[in-house]
Amino acid sequence: MPFTGPDLADRVRGMLLGVAIGDALGNRSESRSPQRRFDEFVYITDYLPNRHARGRRVATSSDDTQLTFWTVEHLLEHGRLEPDALSTVFASRQIYGRGRATGDFVHARQARASWQDAGQASAGNGALMRIARIVLPHLRGDRSSLSRETAIAAAITHNDPLAIASAVAWVALLWRLLDGDVPDSPVAWLDGNINVLRPLDHDQEYVTRMPDGPLGGWRGSASALLDGPVRSALTEGLDVRTACNSWYSGAYLLETVPSVMYILARHGHEPEVAIEKAVNETRDNDTVAADVAVTRRTCRFYVSPAAPLTSRGLLPLTRDRLNACTSRASATRCSRAIVNGVSRRSVPGRTHCIHVIDRACCELPSTAAVTSACRNSGAPGHGVQLRIQPRVGKDRRIAERLKHRAVE
Repeated sequence: MPFTGPDLADRVRGMLLGVAIGDALGNRSESRSPQRRFDEFVYITDYLPNRHARGRRVATSSDDTQLTFWTVEHLLEHGRLEPDALSTVFASRQIYGRGRATGDFVHARQARASWQDAGQASAGNGALMRIARIVLPHLRGDRSSLSRETAIAAAITHNDPLAIASAVAWVALLWRLLDGDVPDSPVAWLDGNINVLRPLDHDQEYVTRMPDGPLGGWRGSASALLDGPVRSALTEGLDVRTACNSWYSGAYLLETVPSVMYILARHGHEPEVAIEKAVNETRDNDTVAADVAVTRRTCRFYVSPAAPLTSRGLLPLTRDRLNACTSRASATRCSRAIVNGVSRRSVPGRTHCIHVIDRACCELPSTAAVTSACRNSGAPGHGVQLRIQPRVGKDRRIAERLKHRAVE
């Protein structure tokens, strides 16, 4: 059944811009430990001075925003997911700040690998950060194929059991939020994600990359981590930094998913505080902040990027606030897609982001009903075999690809 709420367009606009705001707030200080970031910047409540914008405090974006809006453009053009076409877009444009798996995917596609073969067996968060927009074609029509298309969209770059399962669970959460079903307690945030994730990942085994501590060498599924150590941290009332440091809060999904869900569980009722915590208290803070901001944007409000976050000024998401992002160039260094009009140098011939967002709200056709469930998706008509079956032991190499680093 399609959504019919009068504020759906605002929620969709917020979901789309949330990723750009979170990405821009975090990407100038990503990959630092929270303590090192504090030592360098104290507490981040606004955009940092940017060398790509002559040192001004303006928003510039990276791969999170690029891949998000390229996905939106693709869905607007085709009306549904066409994985070969979308993978061609990803592989043919310059991506700023891309992760290793996305880089390996690009190299494979440029070496003429098919899209089915180019996806990497990586449990990094490169698919999760862009996957939310896959809901757009389903908002005015049938959602029976949503999980299947989510799995395929994730597998384009990250054809890995955890990457696919976490993407499906994340989209299911966002669908609930878009429908106005907001969790009413901290444990409800966790339970909502676990209930979708567990049937998909209960037989998976991944390894944390913590060298020591309570989670040193921990093995199991993402749902088990959420239901065990993350739930325990929530019960103990640990602050965000302490909790996220215990599982490392990096770009590995066994770190990103717990970090995002813990922040939402602790501060889901305080949108600006949640974004601040994501930006300041996690390592891969641009992606964590983008994901947190996406969930809050579905609830109609967003943080004014013109004012420090500490002002606590929530503003309705209106057309006037969306007038500076460019769509195709939303994350390119030449356009400097600055939210709130600090800089409006757009690239000639490219549509402004506000128009893309309006089209996403109003013009996307509904997709045909496809009843294939995620676990049945051999992707008929696409010829890809999604690797969603467990590969116990083989996925341990993620701990080697994502090297251990001491938690500061």
